[in-house]
Amino acid sequence: MRSDYIVVSSDGSNMDKVMQETEKVAVYKELSKNGALHLRLLTEEMLGMMRSIAGKTDACFWIEDEDGVFQLHLQADTYIDLEQRKKLISTS
Repeated sequence: MRSDYIVVSSDGSNMDKVMQETEKVAVYKELSKNGALHLRLLTEEMLGMMRSIAGKTDACFWIEDEDGVFQLHLQADTYIDLEQRKKLISTS
């Protein structure tokens, strides 16, 4: 299963839509309360890293799952310096 794609901006645009989509996925996949919370927290953390590391950029967000294994995706093109690159790699 793949969720809808949402273009989100590091300035905060559409972050609410990303969280709504995350909730939709949790309901659709019938996740437990803890599972839904875990998915939400991971999404919030990912968006926070985007804002703090990637600088001003837009990105495409989506969720995929296969057999109960969820993958959060955030695809962006951005220019970062060496220090930001190290920080990004250390979080991945």
